[in-house]
Amino acid sequence: MGIRGTALNWFQSYLTNSEQLVKIDSWKSTATPMIYGVPQGSILGPLLFIIYINDIHNLQLESAEILCYADDTAIVFHGHNWEDARQAAERGLQLVYNWLQNNLLTMNTEKTKYVCFHRTAKSQPPPLPDLRVHKCNSALFSTCQCGRIRRTKEIKYLGLILDERLNFDSHIQPLACRIRKVIGIMKILRNSASVHILKLVYISICQSLLSYCIGVWGGAGKSVMLPLERAQRAVLNVMLRKDFKFSTDILYHEAGVLRVRQLYIYKACVSTHKSIMISDELRVSSSKRVFNLALPTVRSNFAKKFQFYAHRSIYNKVAKLCPIKNCSMYACSKRLTSWLQCIDYDDTESIVNFSIVKTV
Repeated sequence: MGIRGTALNWFQSYLTNSEQLVKIDSWKSTATPMIYGVPQGSILGPLLFIIYINDIHNLQLESAEILCYADDTAIVFHGHNWEDARQAAERGLQLVYNWLQNNLLTMNTEKTKYVCFHRTAKSQPPPLPDLRVHKCNSALFSTCQCGRIRRTKEIKYLGLILDERLNFDSHIQPLACRIRKVIGIMKILRNSASVHILKLVYISICQSLLSYCIGVWGGAGKSVMLPLERAQRAVLNVMLRKDFKFSTDILYHEAGVLRVRQLYIYKACVSTHKSIMISDELRVSSSKRVFNLALPTVRSNFAKKFQFYAHRSIYNKVAKLCPIKNCSMYACSKRLTSWLQCIDYDDTESIVNFSIVKTV
């Protein structure tokens, strides 16, 4: 990794001559030298693990891409048909398993699952067998008892639930239930806390939950988002002591917060604006009199819902209605928030649905 000299000597001193033991009540086991690994709970532990596992990206996997975040690893396989993808997955998983074994790491086949992503019911895969990770050297793979990776319809990765159709209904429904649990907190707090304190509680609990990974799932269909929007309104109604028939637009105005979909637009615009400030190519595009970020070519409306296309498309629309093009990040954030609080539900949806947006 290019570490040498005094720095290398320091790491060697830090990682060697350590011992571990087990203590139960007053009983202690015999201390055993640690010949590999890092001290658990140490500040350097995650960084050293990332350095250690980083070589896994050098594996030459067929029709695959490896995605790593600390010790959470996902592999995306693809093929011209389902059988090609399944065979590529088995060959690739075997290479990954061998790499892990050679590097003193393990693959837990009980916790590992696989999902078949498809766009429509017509493209749904046929019943597929479990993927095998062969630990034996037997020539008769069909009769071996090696670990199996079972198929599931949805999987949780880094706190985001991904389903087969990628409509994010499996993520949004549980999230709406979590938001509704805050209603009980608000009923207790509103008797003794000011509106300012209640809003701080809302932002720290509700808005933090709503904002997590919203750049990924925030482009979900209108019908899929409804339960979450209703849960958000229910919390605000209780917080401000409003009737459930109270005007939605006035409710959000009095609360001074953004709707779920507006949070998505805010995230899309802020992240795109940041990339413009960093990228020379995008900065040149933004300096033109007629401002329009180039959009990637896609073959379906399904692809337009996702970050690589949707964020730029949303930014192009918003930049024509709200003066954020030449702003700093702070000014962009403030102007976006103020502008989004002034537009109604239909205007908000029209920005996300890639239709004509009315000027406010």
